[in-house]
Amino acid sequence: MSRTTRWIGVAAAAALTAAGLAPIGSYGASALGAPAGVPAAAAPTAKAQLTGRVMVKFSPKVTTPAARAQRIAVADASVDADLEVAGQASAGVTIVEGASPAEAAFAAAVIRKQADVAYASPERLYQITAPAEYLGGTNMGSTGSGVDAAGAHSKTTGTGVTVAVLDTGQVANHEALASQTAAGYDFASVNDHDGTAGRDADPAEPVMESGATCDNGKTPRQSWHGTHVAGSVAAVAPGAKIVPVRVGGHCGIGGQDLMDGILWASGISVAGAPTNANPAQVINMSLGHVGGCDPYEQDIINQARSRNVAIVAAAGNDNSSALHSPGACNGVINVAAVTPTGAKASFSNYGSKVDVSAPGTNIVSAVGPSTSSFAPMQGTSMAAPHVAGIAALVRAAYPALTPDQVESSIISSAKPFGGPCTGCGSGVANAPASLTAAENGGNGTVVSSISPLAGKTSGGDTVTLTGLGLDKTTEVWFGSAKAKMSSRSATSVVVKAPKGPAGAAAVRIVTPTTTATSSYIYAVVPAVKKYAPKTLSPDGGELTITGVGFNADAKVTFNGTAVTVKSASDTAIVVTAPANTTTTKATVSVVVTANELPSKASKFTYAVPKPKLKTTVKTLDPAGADVSFTGNDLDKIAKVSVNGTELAADKWAYIGADKSLTVKVPTLAFKAKPVAQIVATTKWGAPTNRISLKYLVPKTALKAPKAALTPEGGDAVFTGTNLDQITVVKVGGTELVKGTGWTVSDGKDSLTVKIPAQSTTTKAVPVQVVTPYIELKPVNVKIAVPKVKR
Repeated sequence: MSRTTRWIGVAAAAALTAAGLAPIGSYGASALGAPAGVPAAAAPTAKAQLTGRVMVKFSPKVTTPAARAQRIAVADASVDADLEVAGQASAGVTIVEGASPAEAAFAAAVIRKQADVAYASPERLYQITAPAEYLGGTNMGSTGSGVDAAGAHSKTTGTGVTVAVLDTGQVANHEALASQTAAGYDFASVNDHDGTAGRDADPAEPVMESGATCDNGKTPRQSWHGTHVAGSVAAVAPGAKIVPVRVGGHCGIGGQDLMDGILWASGISVAGAPTNANPAQVINMSLGHVGGCDPYEQDIINQARSRNVAIVAAAGNDNSSALHSPGACNGVINVAAVTPTGAKASFSNYGSKVDVSAPGTNIVSAVGPSTSSFAPMQGTSMAAPHVAGIAALVRAAYPALTPDQVESSIISSAKPFGGPCTGCGSGVANAPASLTAAENGGNGTVVSSISPLAGKTSGGDTVTLTGLGLDKTTEVWFGSAKAKMSSRSATSVVVKAPKGPAGAAAVRIVTPTTTATSSYIYAVVPAVKKYAPKTLSPDGGELTITGVGFNADAKVTFNGTAVTVKSASDTAIVVTAPANTTTTKATVSVVVTANELPSKASKFTYAVPKPKLKTTVKTLDPAGADVSFTGNDLDKIAKVSVNGTELAADKWAYIGADKSLTVKVPTLAFKAKPVAQIVATTKWGAPTNRISLKYLVPKTALKAPKAALTPEGGDAVFTGTNLDQITVVKVGGTELVKGTGWTVSDGKDSLTVKIPAQSTTTKAVPVQVVTPYIELKPVNVKIAVPKVKR
């Protein structure tokens, strides 16, 4: 697999993680190129760690090195240590050395008592705040605990914003970060272990050299912490620049190094370092020490914030409510960690100084040593860059916001926790919600919706405004009229709309500090006047509704169910009426809603059509015929019957061109009544009127010969009418063969029947004829024995 292809897959996983969606599969450190066998980090000790140095800031009266040294010398007399000024640090801070880590706190207390000392604090040794790295298991990303970064990317990806990541450095040219990385700097001077003594221009996260040890004799861990943190920022804000600022390693981070890193990242000059060409608008610090905010920390943070920088820090991983700084400093967004279910992560700190939470368990992001390595980590270190990324999105979308407004946007819009998380801040940070809150200056008082959107000009409608920070609402105005407020909460305000003129009205939600806005429409209540056509068949179809108070966005319901609106204007709406299951007649309730105002229910009727057949045909040939019918709604006919027998589908047809119905009337059945009674039925089972057509059957009459035949038989000649219709001749019940037994004359007016010999006692022989349609009564031929003359 190519490096590019591989990064696409892992970048997608990281983006999904940031967005709150679980990536497919699980990434272990070895499988992704991270060094195998890296030990898990132990949870940091709750005991504060000091370097032994003291950070001192004198009042503006103390201007010379000699004056500073003189005051330290006075303090030195009271301390069992050789205190001396080591040099002038950035931002007017003096570094005092000579005390051991155990003596530093006492030395600072003595120095604070000297005249013209603004503050004196022991320099802290900060630790990166990840309790364990390279963990296996399920990747972070359930909907309940994600920040939904992807949901904000349609509005901004952070382009134009720079995020400084103050950490252990960043793997150079890592494929997850290369396109976003800007020039950084290495301020690490305490336990550097990067192969280059002191500070330098290379912020790359180093591979720990063989045999390296910390000042306390322990072996430094290799975790790629800074690279991982930067990768999370990049996943949430893929358009932002990342400036890596290396402030230390895994033996710890010195207070002066961190202080200078904050100043330089903010665009403030630091002696010995080049000018930062990419000053940050957001700083992330996934590091800290146990304890409250020291004066020098707050001093530096205040200076950074004066440069309009939003600052994010990790809350710590001691599962404690004890303070952890710089997260506990004023003006810092202090971030706790939650699990995939949105509950507190087991290791996460909590308490009154925590502002908000973010995903922090098993987060997949970039690591070393290669530029294509990725692995999961967990900790509040992983939660903080999610929030830093959101801060970058907010700053990109609303660059005029102050750091306080950025912080408020994120905190006030946080989503509810998915499980127990007491002391975890306002909720789980959410990128789209933060952008919504930022729309109104970041104070969290935002109206996201108003329902209904419109009401009648006479007022009195109950209107609910939903959004953020609405519990601060003191007044609600509709145009120039004040609304009566009936209830309010953090997310909603319910009022009664006052009277107002027709048209749009600006709605203002007033709080003690700001005004949020929305809009409302006063409109004529819709009213339905008539329908065209007046009724529809159960098939439904196009229906035009006319009335007043409509608009182009009008909606229509039939019995509460929305129907398709094909077009709408102020006075007419064309809809597609749905089908109805009635087989007779049904009435539905129609409501038109326009400008969020519903009309009174109007009744519309579905009626089953009753077609009426008409024809000019009066009689039928007994052989059958095609008969054409006209009438209404003939296209609704589903079957046709003649004399109670349903015709096959190919025996009738609706002719759309002339809206007629053609029926093939069958041949008159033998001995049947010579009438065709035609009835059609609609698909809803309703019959049409009955049409009766008479078959014109030729009348056959047969007259017996007057002369009698002798018993020997012979030809009996019958006369009559329509004798050509005869198909069968029977003599005494026996059928004769046509041609040899009987014939019809060419004139069709005589029938010759060969009478077979009879007994001498026979007086008459019955002859019966049959036509295709009737059977005539028998006619007797006389039989007589000739008389012999004597």
